Amino acid sequence: MAERKLIGHCPVCSGKLYISELSCRDCDTKIRGEFEIPPFSKLDESEQEFLILFLRSRGSLRELQRELALSYPTVRNRLDALLAKLGLLSKHASREEITEILDKLEQGELSAEEAAALIRKENFGEIL
Repeated sequence: MAERKLIGHCPVCSGKLYISELSCRDCDTKIRGEFEIPPFSKLDESEQEFLILFLRSRGSLRELQRELALSYPTVRNRLDALLAKLGLLSKHASREEITEILDKLEQGELSAEEAAALIRKENFGEIL
């Protein structure tokens, strides 16, 4: 029999699913209630594969970059998207993002007001 995968959203309306019954195969005990679906079950197959590769590389983005033949920023963005989906990433700027804004300011691509607005909008102020 084909293995069935647990899904986190309703295929009809995209609503959040929950588990309503747990059963023991040995003694046929059944526990009914409303149980949360584990966070990793909310990831699609490609996200789960990425997470497994990330763990296998012991968290080394450089190693993951080589294994996936992707650029470092692409790997970092995929990890950030995964963390965000799991609710583990707060939206604060990285030093790289702040540097990017400051570089644009220095090159005249942004005014001081625009740079300040970007920093405030993205809640970057906590790093500065």
